[in-house]
Amino acid sequence: MHRTYGSLKSRPLCYNPEKNMDRIRISRIAYAVIAWGIVVALLIQVSLIGLWLFSGQPTLAIHKEFGHAIFLGVFGLLILAYIGRLAPRMKFATALLSVVTAVQTEVFALLPGSPLRAFHTVLPLVIFALAAFVARGATSFLPVRLGQVALPLPIGESRAN
Repeated sequence: MHRTYGSLKSRPLCYNPEKNMDRIRISRIAYAVIAWGIVVALLIQVSLIGLWLFSGQPTLAIHKEFGHAIFLGVFGLLILAYIGRLAPRMKFATALLSVVTAVQTEVFALLPGSPLRAFHTVLPLVIFALAAFVARGATSFLPVRLGQVALPLPIGESRAN
């Protein structure tokens, strides 16, 4: 698979197909782990703002910084979606999640007095739905062994009797 151009030889960046498949598999597993991590982080994010709003706890600064960390995770998902060669539907959902998260975290911070800030309370629902969709779709990338899925007790009589 080498091409010769005069005295120069060229070959693809990753000539070893096994290495290429390992890179794709590892990036897909990382995608699934980070996707579920983002879902959990969004729940923590909502609880942080709830603590500030309803109990007066000083968690607003943590809420803001944690939102930026979530955006970095979502941006990492976008990179992993292309490295892992995901389906176009998953790439689109991840790109849409990245755009909506960027609007939520970055754009509203730049427009402090804008009436568009009213969407800051609605967009988390969209972000959570997209993140849950992406994470649910990514579970097919995780390797599952049959022994790990088996029930610990046989189905039958109850021990309570």
